[in-house]
Order: sequence, then C-alpha cells, then structure tokens
Amino acid sequence: MTPFRKIEHTVKNDGKAAVGRIALGDILGDNGKVVIADKKVITSADAEKLKKEIKAKEVEVRAFLGTDFDYFNAFEERALVIAEANTPADEK
Repeated sequence: MTPFRKIEHTVKNDGKAAVGRIALGDILGDNGKVVIADKKVITSADAEKLKKEIKAKEVEVRAFLGTDFDYFNAFEERALVIAEANTPADEK
C-alpha cells in the first residue's frame, strides 16, 4: 500500500477557505451574476462576498494539493494520474 495525497477541486464556502485559491470559471451568485471572474485569485473580501451571495456549501476552484491521504495497492495505482513525490508545491 502506498499513500497518495488527494487533489481537491472545491473549498468550503465559509468566507475563509477560498482565500488564496483561484476561481475555476466565472463563479456565479444565486442571482446568476458573476461574483468572481475566471482565474482570479480570491481575496478575503471576495471570500466574504461568496459567502453572502451563494448559498452552496462549497465552491469550485482550480485543483490544488489537499492534506488528506488515500492508500492504494499496486493494482489500484495503475489507474491513477500521479506526480513525483518531489514535485514542487507551495502552501496553496
């Protein structure tokens, strides 16, 4: 069994978790208007705006390296898309 870190595609819409993430496509409010434009780095003010204008519990963002791990055996690992363990990554 080998541990693999998960790639995340969503963050909680709590006014905090989205800070520093990059919008995946235009993020629309419940009224259908653009709240955050595609490829924009989400600021603290933007995250609060998302929380107020979207009822959804999660928001889609560009993929990022999560903190959770899954374990896979050699057979299961064949179907995965993986990167080298020494691939550079920052906190975001």
